[in-house]
Amino acid sequence: MIGYVNSLISPVVIMEDLAFIGVGISHAAFGGAALGLFLNWDPFLLAFLYSLVIGGIISSSALLKRIKENTLIGIFFSFSMALGYILISLKGSYSNAWGYLFGSIYTLGVKDLWIMGVVSVLLTLWFLLFFKRYVLISFSEELAASYGVPVWAMKALFLVFLSADIVLSIKLVGIILVNTLLIIPGALGKIFGRSFRGFVFISLLSGLSLVSSGFFISLKLDLPPGAVVSLFMSLFLFLSLLYSRLTSRRPS
Repeated sequence: MIGYVNSLISPVVIMEDLAFIGVGISHAAFGGAALGLFLNWDPFLLAFLYSLVIGGIISSSALLKRIKENTLIGIFFSFSMALGYILISLKGSYSNAWGYLFGSIYTLGVKDLWIMGVVSVLLTLWFLLFFKRYVLISFSEELAASYGVPVWAMKALFLVFLSADIVLSIKLVGIILVNTLLIIPGALGKIFGRSFRGFVFISLLSGLSLVSSGFFISLKLDLPPGAVVSLFMSLFLFLSLLYSRLTSRRPS
């Protein structure tokens, strides 16, 4: 389910060039999780809510042209990590922090699976209803607005799903490595897809297969699943880029 959810999110991340905001939200989630640990509340609920607040501030400020989006992401990136480290130091929960930074799929419970299932269904409905609008927005926000597409509302809705996706994925690969799940399926779709349908299909196929393969490799080698999944996906992307480069040079 984690592979599936990220594979649907990834094409929009690539089209909208949102990789860096994914980094910002994932590291903001660390501040939220640390706040949850400090207050003895649900760390993942706090991480989700905190990520939404930070993402909303970034989007609103960028919309108002008060400060550049990348500048805000960098500021909140540092602020959230520093806040998280201080709160964890005060609480003395270093072992828990390790799980949030690098992930541990073995901590997943039945409740987590139900939440992932609900998010997967909602995201599928979102994708079927609105993906064409995101394609138009990625081409031209002005053109999309002229066709009556509520650009700001579409971006806000995507921010909700992006935050939920990041917080859920943290349990598999952790905060530091979560961007591999967000970016690589869509990047592979862009490399090999010859149409928007091909783009999405390859993103789905690669995300599901690479996450599953990386996880089973980690079981065979008795290595941390999150790190193996991220490394496996990254190596596959590098080889795909090399293959694409070599084949593009061949005469037709």
